[in-house]
Amino acid sequence: GWDCIGFVRYVYKQFGVSIGGYTTSVLSVGTRVSYANVQPGDILYWPGHVAISIGNGQNVGAWNESWGTRVGKDSWVGPNPIVIRVFR
Repeated sequence: GWDCIGFVRYVYKQFGVSIGGYTTSVLSVGTRVSYANVQPGDILYWPGHVAISIGNGQNVGAWNESWGTRVGKDSWVGPNPIVIRVFR
């Protein structure tokens, strides 16, 4: 389905990166970096939600059927997400 992990999987698949079907799957696809060093394209992980950073404290992610896929503030989900960098 089109949920947060489905969206992240789809985007990264376009660049040849395979990610499993659970939000925790993103934790093993790249290198963890500090949130202070987040860059556009990094995966943001919060327990139960993942999104892709677009920088400046914002991300794009699939939320739910009523919100759809949209840009939102990182703080909407919670402070200090784990940041996964796949591309350097």
